[in-house]
Amino acid sequence: MRIVCFLFLFLFVFISAINAQSIRGGVQRLDTKVPLGNVEIFNSRTGAMVTTDDTGLFELAFEVGDVFEFRKEGFKTEWLRMESTVTANYYKILMKLILPNFYVNHNKLTGDYSKDSAILVRLYAPQLGKAKLSGFEKIQHPFSAMSKHNRQIWAFQDNFVAFEKWKYIQYTFSDELIQKTTGLKGDSLYYFKKRFTPSYEQLRTMGIYELLKYIQESAAWYRTGINPKHRRGRNAG
Repeated sequence: MRIVCFLFLFLFVFISAINAQSIRGGVQRLDTKVPLGNVEIFNSRTGAMVTTDDTGLFELAFEVGDVFEFRKEGFKTEWLRMESTVTANYYKILMKLILPNFYVNHNKLTGDYSKDSAILVRLYAPQLGKAKLSGFEKIQHPFSAMSKHNRQIWAFQDNFVAFEKWKYIQYTFSDELIQKTTGLKGDSLYYFKKRFTPSYEQLRTMGIYELLKYIQESAAWYRTGINPKHRRGRNAG
């Protein structure tokens, strides 16, 4: 019996040793190849998080099947899935900047959402004011439509609008407000926001009372798995 137990223990340790491994790598900007520090790397299985150092380097413990999420404000989230045992000695993760460059460490910004929006609109009024060509106008003015400079300005306009909406969501549906209202922190707060963050259009229709009510009901749903609206419907019946 002891021999059998010993064999099971040996096999368990052996399998764990095979599954538990570590990898090293670096994170860089896709366009410039500049290393990115303070990138948050989440293990979706364990919930553990590490961050890259100032040179963009990281080291991760993993098991086969683990999925890692690489996050940094202003950049597109990237994923790394460990399908099998390590096939490379070093993993390079390239992250795409999805917000215009001027938003990153802009020395004129104050940190206040409303003031910053007004500042940026004034600073980039010429670019924001350049009218886009309609479908018919593109046919009439093909060189303007194909101009690299014009296409960059129009892409900038789209990014500006998308970023302003994103900042409004972060400002309104803020970590501080959620923590004060629900007590959620850390990973719980992160996964709550990932699941329940309203759209820009939804938030624009909410007053402070509706917003607080939404946060409270969503937190109850998050904790219990029961939609409060469904519960009210059953009680009413």
